[in-house]
Amino acid sequence: MRTHRGKPQHRTSSVADNLPGLPATAPNPRRATGAGLSPSARWQQERARILARNFERIEHQVAAGRFVRPLIRRMARCWSGKVYASAPARAVRLSPGRLLNLYYGWVRSGRSRTSLQLRYAPRAACFTLTDAQQQRLSTAFKKATTFAELHVTTMRGAKGKPSVSAFIRRCFTQREHRHLARVFSARRAQRSLERRFSLWQSEPTRTFRTGGAR
Repeated sequence: MRTHRGKPQHRTSSVADNLPGLPATAPNPRRATGAGLSPSARWQQERARILARNFERIEHQVAAGRFVRPLIRRMARCWSGKVYASAPARAVRLSPGRLLNLYYGWVRSGRSRTSLQLRYAPRAACFTLTDAQQQRLSTAFKKATTFAELHVTTMRGAKGKPSVSAFIRRCFTQREHRHLARVFSARRAQRSLERRFSLWQSEPTRTFRTGGAR
């Protein structure tokens, strides 16, 4: 099932075509139709085309006096349960809230299809603990009750600190992570019990009046 009727787009000249000493690249029909792209790139381009085409229709209807939100909800209902033509195993997931944010971002960008492309967070850079950080990690482990405490103490003063999750993945195996999680949980329970016991000791002695013969 095809979800669009896209026309073949001819490849425009790239920066590499204008550099001296490099041969000019002829238009590639497979690249123009998306046949030479990876499966993930094909369905992402199809997603951008779907959004741009429907947003153009919504913009025309808004100019005619319709409201944006009902049109966005209708678009979400129409595409619910459908799949991409370039990736039949991948369902189209477009919620009304997400579509509304994408629509306003598309309008602010000057109706550019680039604003509709997916953006992935950069992968965290790999890091190695120094000798000083290893020493601080060993010292902090004796009293820490959470992985966040280990992260703060170990990476104190470091530039480009990794996130807590990246720190855990780099420093501990899954087995060590599960073991430390149990240790930290027991320490937190012990400290909570000690605090409650100290509060109980700090309270003044209470005398209870027992009933008896007057």
